[in-house]
Amino acid sequence: MTAAPAAAVAQNAPYPGAYSGPAFDPYASPEALGQQMGPQQVPFPQQMLPQNGYTQQIPPMPGGINWNSFMAPIGVTPRAGVGGLFGEDVGLGEGYGWSQAFMPLFQTPGMNLTYVDVQALKYFQQTDAFGYNAALGHRWFNVARQRVYGVYASYDYQNTGDFDFNQVSFGFESLGQLWDVRANGYLVLGDQEQLVSVENLQYQQNNLVGTANYLDAYSGFDAEIGRNLTPKYPFAALRIFAGVYGFYASNGDDLIGARGRVEATLWDRVIVGGSIQCDPEYNTTANGTISILFGGGGSGQCDCPTIASRLGDPLHKNRHVVLGDRQENFVALNPTDNQPLQFLHIDSNAAAGGTGTFEAPLNTLTDPAASTDIVLLHAGSLFTGQAITLGADGQRLLGDSAAIRHTAATQFGNVPLPRANALSASPQIDLAPGGGPASSGPGAVTIAANNVEVSGLTITRPQGDGIYGNAVTGVNINRNTISAALDDGVDLDGNVSGQIRNNTVSAGVGGSADGLELETFTDGVIDSNTAIANGGYGFRTASFTGGQFTNNTATANTTGGFLFTNASGGTISNNMATGNGADGFAVDNFTGGEFSTNTASGNGVFGFRLGNLAGGQFNNNTSSGNGSFGFRVSNASGGLFSNNTATGATIAGFDFSLIQGTAVIDANTASANTGNGFNLNNGFDTGTFSNNIANNNTGQGYINTLDPVGATPRTVTNNTGAGNAGGDTFNGP
Repeated sequence: MTAAPAAAVAQNAPYPGAYSGPAFDPYASPEALGQQMGPQQVPFPQQMLPQNGYTQQIPPMPGGINWNSFMAPIGVTPRAGVGGLFGEDVGLGEGYGWSQAFMPLFQTPGMNLTYVDVQALKYFQQTDAFGYNAALGHRWFNVARQRVYGVYASYDYQNTGDFDFNQVSFGFESLGQLWDVRANGYLVLGDQEQLVSVENLQYQQNNLVGTANYLDAYSGFDAEIGRNLTPKYPFAALRIFAGVYGFYASNGDDLIGARGRVEATLWDRVIVGGSIQCDPEYNTTANGTISILFGGGGSGQCDCPTIASRLGDPLHKNRHVVLGDRQENFVALNPTDNQPLQFLHIDSNAAAGGTGTFEAPLNTLTDPAASTDIVLLHAGSLFTGQAITLGADGQRLLGDSAAIRHTAATQFGNVPLPRANALSASPQIDLAPGGGPASSGPGAVTIAANNVEVSGLTITRPQGDGIYGNAVTGVNINRNTISAALDDGVDLDGNVSGQIRNNTVSAGVGGSADGLELETFTDGVIDSNTAIANGGYGFRTASFTGGQFTNNTATANTTGGFLFTNASGGTISNNMATGNGADGFAVDNFTGGEFSTNTASGNGVFGFRLGNLAGGQFNNNTSSGNGSFGFRVSNASGGLFSNNTATGATIAGFDFSLIQGTAVIDANTASANTGNGFNLNNGFDTGTFSNNIANNNTGQGYINTLDPVGATPRTVTNNTGAGNAGGDTFNGP
């Protein structure tokens, strides 16, 4: 029934007041409403009636409800909410909980709204997985069509606990009394894939193969159309939706599927829903949702909801980034040239005639071809009277065993190498030929190229050096055990750099057999090695010019623990010399760097013997129970010698033959030595001797055979002593 327009003059008159006509049913049909009220009897509050010549009646909406679009005088107000998704969704293994805040920015009540919608997400799949969405949107009410339209853009972030993903999303919505339509787009930013793990590593022929597991982030879209099944009950709207989605990743499978969804809204405060979706990749998944809203809402605080009140409806989109798992089989590549890693397998227990593959290893040591990246000696092997030379840059000689696990650099970073067999013992090279005592090589293993690694081997009774190299850089010698070498355990001549870690060298034969002998070592790392009962020094270095020499131990070596002919830079610290035949530490010339926190105990002669101190810092070292002197310094002409401690020496805690130049001897302590605390001999002309402490020594605290203090420009201040049998004070005025 269409009402005839009234005369303009009659309808332009002001409305006299609130409606006082006959009672009406707002949920009646349009015809019934027209019969009850007449074409001009409209149940609007006076202040909301159209004025200024508007003459046409606003008809009831389809479905028989008079959802008046002008009944939202206050507009959309801020609100907060909490909720959760329980179950699975597209690209989501488990659900999440959320909290949200919806805040109007600008609005014309009942007509348009600009808003922000911010949500914080806590994923159930992993305890430290979280995310957030931050959306900016705009909605407007079309009076003629009786629909709310909206657009938005959102920044979405998801942290899986291990990886971060970012996306922007955007969309369009059309909301009405009966029908809703939505479409959303999602665009992943930054990295679209993350490597989760590498597994199933195994040797195949001369290669290493495995499986890589990825996590992919998908860009895509979804769209849906829905209908309100309860148009006569706006306070308890029940809507059903049908939709489609499509998501795409650069390396993943396409996710194209369909979704069905149901949603019940109760009093604009509680929203309960669920969905079922299906695609060929994830098959059928389902979830349920609940959201509880607090504070204001979209109804404008009117007694009845309106079409315009949907300006404040919650934004509906994927809150999460769509993620998918992917597996790929691979051949490990050498990252330096992106070619497959080449392994040479050698197993002394293998049958003769092998080709060097994993399936058919060689059974004798063979120098590898230049194309070989890794020579793998299988566990339990014994190579008697054999030796091997590594002649190509970057080659690695690795001993497989239960105790030592190796890694390899690949296109996925460092990955653990699988065991070659089930045996436990490290491969052993025994009685390897060599050059004999005091030779310059070769060794059981000879390094003849740069950036070579030797790791995980047991070398016994080599007839020359255990491991030998000459003027090679970037060496990496680690976790080897070398015993009874006729020459040195590790012998590196020329100028060498690299790292030597966690090796044990013992029982070197003869007085020239050092555990570790380096000619010139520059800017590298020598760390956590052990030298025991070798005929020469545990560690002998002609020139140490930088880097780190740390945490090494020399025990019961015949000649001494550590010998540094020249040390001019770097750090020598936290090393220990115990029970060696002569000196714990001998440093002929120290001109720079730091020599600190080293310990010498129970050595036969000196704890620390320092020939020339010309620079650097020699501090916080400890000598205990050594024969002769705790610290013996022939010439201190520069540098700082401080906070060192000597106890239990048989002659003196500290003995200085010459102190001169800019040398500073400060805050050292001599206690309980059998003899004097400090001996200062005939060469203390310049320099500084201050703040030292001598307590409870059997002899004198200080022996000064120099001219009286003050006769030369030296500085002697604040040295103290107590309990010394021969006297406590520094001699002289």
